[in-house]
Amino acid sequence: MATKADLRNRVLQHLHVVAGGETPSSEDAATVDEIIVNVQASLDETFLVSWDLTDIPSNVFQPLSWIMADELIGDFEVQADTATRIERKAIEARKELRRQTDLPIDESTPSEATFFR
Repeated sequence: MATKADLRNRVLQHLHVVAGGETPSSEDAATVDEIIVNVQASLDETFLVSWDLTDIPSNVFQPLSWIMADELIGDFEVQADTATRIERKAIEARKELRRQTDLPIDESTPSEATFFR
């Protein structure tokens, strides 16, 4: 399991802001942390996530890092080829998160129906 700090550092590596093992500046860390919280909330609303940022499962860590990096391209000076790669990886990552959350419904578990008028 990973933490928000682990995710932040991986995102900054994808963006080529820091290399592995380097510590990000406090400004860069704050920028990424804000986006992580906002994107996590958005993904939570669409049911693509169901975990806490203090305990990110290993099977979603990498896809989540690409999605976060994609959201931050405009905040950092990212070269065109890197931006294209991040965008491509983010598309794949969103598909992967959807695949992982598209579990068959257990018919023995009751579910709440929503009706619209």
